[in-house]
Formats: sequence, C-alpha cells, structure tokens
Amino acid sequence: MQPDLFEPGAPLPFDGSDNFRELGGYPVQDGRHVKRGVFWRAGAPGKLVSPHDRRLFSSLGIRAILDLRSSGERLQLPDPAWPG
Repeated sequence: MQPDLFEPGAPLPFDGSDNFRELGGYPVQDGRHVKRGVFWRAGAPGKLVSPHDRRLFSSLGIRAILDLRSSGERLQLPDPAWPG
C-alpha cells in the first residue's frame, strides 16, 4: 500500500519522524520523473517505534536501508530491526 502523496517530498504522517519523505515524483532533466515508491529519506528511523509508525513503514515495502550517519550517531540511536 503506497500512501497518496500530492507533491514530491511531501512528509509522511509518522508519529516519530517529521521528516520522512518520498523522493519519487521529482522531475529530472530529460522531462521524466523519479519513480514513486522506490526512494525514501528519513532523518531518524530509530524513532519510528509506535505501532502506527511500524505499520506505515512496513506498508512502504522498503527492502534496504542506507544509513549515512557516523558510527557514533548509529550507536547513539540505532536503526530498529524490521521484520523481513
């Protein structure tokens, strides 16, 4: 289930993160658009702990997380373990 987003970069309604956004829908130079439902960004996935947040995250079908934080930042707020 993909959430209905009306514009690229619209924040998703997570309780624990106010900056979780889809990157799909943005126009690229050749006139096409970034495919929806493929790329997401979040400031702190470790804060997505409520049942609502876990359901919403699971509904996105995310299969891999690329964590660009330093090792110290990851130790301070680790990413949660997600089923699958």
